[in-house]
Amino acid sequence: MPLRVIGYDGAEYRAQLTGENRSSPLYPVVTLVLYFGHTKHWDKPLTLHQAVGVTDRFRPFVPDYKINLFEIAWLNRTQAAKFRSDFRVVADYFVQLREKGDYEPNREELDHIRETIQLLGVLTGDYRFEEALNEADVGQGGAHSVSEVLDRIEARGEARGEARGEARGEARGLARGEEKERLSNIRSLMETMNLTSRQAMDALKIPQSEQQKYEAKL
Repeated sequence: MPLRVIGYDGAEYRAQLTGENRSSPLYPVVTLVLYFGHTKHWDKPLTLHQAVGVTDRFRPFVPDYKINLFEIAWLNRTQAAKFRSDFRVVADYFVQLREKGDYEPNREELDHIRETIQLLGVLTGDYRFEEALNEADVGQGGAHSVSEVLDRIEARGEARGEARGEARGEARGLARGEEKERLSNIRSLMETMNLTSRQAMDALKIPQSEQQKYEAKL
């Protein structure tokens, strides 16, 4: 990361030297590195010397370069609340995730709800945020807080679960009805044609893989 930041900063300084406004006063470039890991602290190099392993012999000749690292999840609640933009919600999300392994959103309205939800989806890999973005009720007169969005995601999940449960229940009911009818037909053939249960099931073209099940129920 120190080498990457050198590249970013160097490209910007070069643009200042070669751009149309190269006669203007130069300005400093500041790059911030945001780390969202919540299970452990950053454990990679923070300086150029650490990254390339500068020996004591060359240390006086190699300028060091330190990155400005911010471990978002390791801020405290007071620090996270100091962000003035909607990013404070993102920071609070990861702080809570580190502290208690879960997230309880508030109902604070955001200026850029869709962008915030999109960022949370990218950073967390949670597909539900992406699904929420595809809903017309996010922003533009709809949900304007993370809490509202998560409530609607949960409600849709419950509705889908109920629908799947009803479908499974109907399928089980149909299966039980079919099973009952087959048992009746097997018994009828056994009584009227004097067949064994296996002969009756063969006559009814019941698969061999299912015959043992019906045998146990007869």
